[in-house]
Amino acid sequence: MSGKSIKTKELLKEVLGLTKEARIMFFDVDYREVIYDILSPINGHYQEKKNTYELAFEYKEWAITEHKLNIYPFKTELGWQFDISYDDFHSCNYKAIYEGISTNEPDALFDACEWIYKNKKTKELLEK
Repeated sequence: MSGKSIKTKELLKEVLGLTKEARIMFFDVDYREVIYDILSPINGHYQEKKNTYELAFEYKEWAITEHKLNIYPFKTELGWQFDISYDDFHSCNYKAIYEGISTNEPDALFDACEWIYKNKKTKELLEK
């Protein structure tokens, strides 16, 4: 398990449901855990840890609730890849919207969510 596909503090903050005023000061991936420091005007400075699989599930839930997209990771001989589908009717193979191979299932979910976060017009691309 690497979790190395968690690239942006902004997406991590959004997935965790932190307020606009809160800031993620630091995050690190330690084998099966993601560790992050939060600075919040309400709760002050604190550190949290999450299991990589738990956090990957939260990322997947974010894609479903915030963007109405489902992510289906699958393993191939090349590594972990994924399909992203909209409304369960419009399916798009990962190669059409994202090119890359992940090393494990959580990283495939993190990669897919990073792609969704960076591409605000995801629904339009998937509906074509």
